[in-house]
Amino acid sequence: MIKISINNVEKELSEASESWIAEQINHHRGIGAVCVKVYIKSQGIDVALASEGCGSGQSGGRKPNTDEMMLVDAWQQFQLGSSPINTGRLIAFLKQIDRYT
Repeated sequence: MIKISINNVEKELSEASESWIAEQINHHRGIGAVCVKVYIKSQGIDVALASEGCGSGQSGGRKPNTDEMMLVDAWQQFQLGSSPINTGRLIAFLKQIDRYT
């Protein structure tokens, strides 16, 4: 299960088109901070990734396992934790997510 949330509007990744993602980010960028979260749950993986626009939140309370750490590292390599979030890099990350799950 993979979900994406943009400023609290949440969709299953399979239902979130590239155009919807871009529209949501552009809309919210025009009125303030953009908070993008990606939730990934699968065999041995339970991780939430967030953009800088989400502010500082609480950690999950445990150290990420090897598979989760690969996702965290990829999120950072795509520079998705920085602000402003880059729509193209976000979409590229989402297209490659299956490589890590």
